[in-house]
Amino acid sequence: MNSRQLHYFIVLAEELHFGRAAARLNIAQPALSQQLQTLEKQLDCALLLRDRRNVRLTPAGQALLLEARKVVSSVERALAAVDSVKKGLRGTLRLGYVGSSMMDPRLPTLIRLFSERYPDVELKLEETHVEHQLQLLSNDALDIALVRMPLPANADIATQTFSSQPLMAALPEGHPLLKHSKINPAMLSQESFLLLDDPFGMALLDDVLATCRRAGFAPKPGLKVQQLTTLLGLVAAGQGVGLVPTLSGALAMKGVVLRPLTDPEAVSVLCFAWLAKTRNKLVSNLLALGGE
Repeated sequence: MNSRQLHYFIVLAEELHFGRAAARLNIAQPALSQQLQTLEKQLDCALLLRDRRNVRLTPAGQALLLEARKVVSSVERALAAVDSVKKGLRGTLRLGYVGSSMMDPRLPTLIRLFSERYPDVELKLEETHVEHQLQLLSNDALDIALVRMPLPANADIATQTFSSQPLMAALPEGHPLLKHSKINPAMLSQESFLLLDDPFGMALLDDVLATCRRAGFAPKPGLKVQQLTTLLGLVAAGQGVGLVPTLSGALAMKGVVLRPLTDPEAVSVLCFAWLAKTRNKLVSNLLALGGE
């Protein structure tokens, strides 16, 4: 006995007419009769009584109809649940992100839109640094990550740009360079730099070092910090200068003034990263929204 046989029986029991039931099921009448005979043989009892004029349910048929509807309904719900997961309409999506990415208003907007469009998807958010996110991806502890470029070369990781933000000089109030509307990075060669504690060659740290290299100097290292908010706070405290993404201005920290740079290549790129082999439809749905 299978769900298809039960479905055929339910339709036949509702129509009580082989011709109408076969037409409703879009099968030939002899095929429907054969399915019923097979079902009755399996159950070792008659389910329908039929003569030339009438078709009616036996007591066994009435009992089967009640339970068959429950079984078929349960199977349909199970198949619908599986189909929803396949289409990315339900399930759990584990999204990692670097803390500074929340300063980009596109990210909170994306999270809200995703939650509204896919209300049956549980979105699990985890804030952590770039290197840890890549480890979590490799260990299948994250589905997708939002990180700052560059990343180490890895054929297993696919990426998609989310946003690109020019870097700006973060200077304390009263700094002599604030007389300039734009800062040539070379002007900062004698300053003590506050740097994010990113792995060498990765993320915002690499963007800052690359900007300094193009200007012909290596920055004088000052304190290393974990968060942009800390970096800006130390700038306000007169402990050094920094290069930060444009949207850091959203923090509006007292005692810090941001100035654009003259270097058009000085940018910080946020991108999504995920395992290239993934077939997770939830990831595809988020990427599609993020690219709109």
